[in-house]
Amino acid sequence: MKMLAAFVFSFFSLLLIPSGVYAHCPLCSAATGMAVATTRLYGIDDIVVGLFIGAFAVSTALWMNNIALKKNRKKEYMPHQPLVFVLVSLAATIATLYFSGLLDSRYQILGVDKIFFGTVTGTVITLLSFEFHNKLRLYNGNKNYLPMQGIILPLLAVVIAGFGFYIMGWFV
Repeated sequence: MKMLAAFVFSFFSLLLIPSGVYAHCPLCSAATGMAVATTRLYGIDDIVVGLFIGAFAVSTALWMNNIALKKNRKKEYMPHQPLVFVLVSLAATIATLYFSGLLDSRYQILGVDKIFFGTVTGTVITLLSFEFHNKLRLYNGNKNYLPMQGIILPLLAVVIAGFGFYIMGWFV
């Protein structure tokens, strides 16, 4: 119980006492809601939107993890800190989508909401692509093979997944 209280305090203290100005939850939540509404107007399938929302949730979580590491002199506050940040970010994103009414039962695939399915899938794909990026850096003497490799690989993986879902006929 003390560990949970310490985690909650640490997480919220990072948000409340930043060393600079960082736009996070309210702005990102509003932007996500507007993105979903706009993409629905243009006819872009919710799975694709969910893939990018999941990738964004992971990127935000890893960004927050880097801030926490910087504040604590490169030491983690808790075991498996990056994964904890990813899970908290994913839960906050899904809660925001749920409470804003964007998880709609009219748009489902395999009995699951398309945005939820895409978000979880995008999260997993992005985590795997970041791991692949880290392995590539390890094999290359802690150097990237390409400039911006850490951005290109997750983006490419999400786009390929979107095309894969299109080929499987999961788009309406």
